[in-house]
Amino acid sequence: MCTLSHVTAGIDETRDMYVRCVYFSPDDKYLAAGGEDKQIRVWDIAERRVRMTFEGHQHEVYSLVFSHDGRWIVSGSGDRTVRIWDVNQGTIHKILTVPERENADAGVTSVCISPDGRLVAAGSLDFIVYIWDFQSGQLLSQLNAHRDSVYSVVFTPDGYGRPRLTASPLKHPHRCRGVLESMRITKSDSGVGDLN
Repeated sequence: MCTLSHVTAGIDETRDMYVRCVYFSPDDKYLAAGGEDKQIRVWDIAERRVRMTFEGHQHEVYSLVFSHDGRWIVSGSGDRTVRIWDVNQGTIHKILTVPERENADAGVTSVCISPDGRLVAAGSLDFIVYIWDFQSGQLLSQLNAHRDSVYSVVFTPDGYGRPRLTASPLKHPHRCRGVLESMRITKSDSGVGDLN
């Protein structure tokens, strides 16, 4: 067991600061943590210290994930953004924004990267799963198949064939929408994503 702690200047030490998400790097050397303070801290586990801090979200960080090669961290926040951070450079790479909808809270609750690294998916409070092209940042699809906020998204881990995506809502999370379970994500000749 390893305990990691960090004191941040300007933070009221008497107030709890909730960590909302954690994720290990693929090589198990680092642990990324995001939370209520809108920051992402990347811990060096062996040295028990913060290696870098990413700042930029305007709301709590609810979800984050390392890319399969460990170079990128993708994070999702209540500020309606998915941010791609460059771990090697310690900088922001891209900001992906969930489109505004009338009378809808579109905070991002869950993020994932496809096994081949081409796609980023995000579940949102507005019941929609968004899929972007990782390199271009182009929004490819908006999957509106749920009747409640989406709190979990995941691509199939095997990486064989075309990636498949599954998402789960807050209510009845054991009932993943079948329409999402069977969707295969492809790229058409026009470069725009299609879902089969």
